[in-house]
Amino acid sequence: MMKTEISQERQREVKEELGISLPMNSGFLYRTMKRDVYSDFCDIYVFNYDCSIDDIILQENETCDAMWASSEKILKLIETKKFIPLDNMKYVYDLIGIKCE
Repeated sequence: MMKTEISQERQREVKEELGISLPMNSGFLYRTMKRDVYSDFCDIYVFNYDCSIDDIILQENETCDAMWASSEKILKLIETKKFIPLDNMKYVYDLIGIKCE
């Protein structure tokens, strides 16, 4: 795929799952990781986008909730086991600035 096709695909995915339209080039590819459990690769993007939480429309069976959260709030959710565990948690820690062993 060409870079513009990848950009358009991630924008479609965000629109489909969250109901918001991201401006072109509003984010960057943070990491690509190989997931052995699914035998695939997962691209992790970070976006800088300002909108109200009320603008987000969750797609049934794809997304369950959304919130704005500081690094501290995310860490508290992880500690209280309210954060959905991911197979790429080390990248979540990296994004919020927490070193994990």
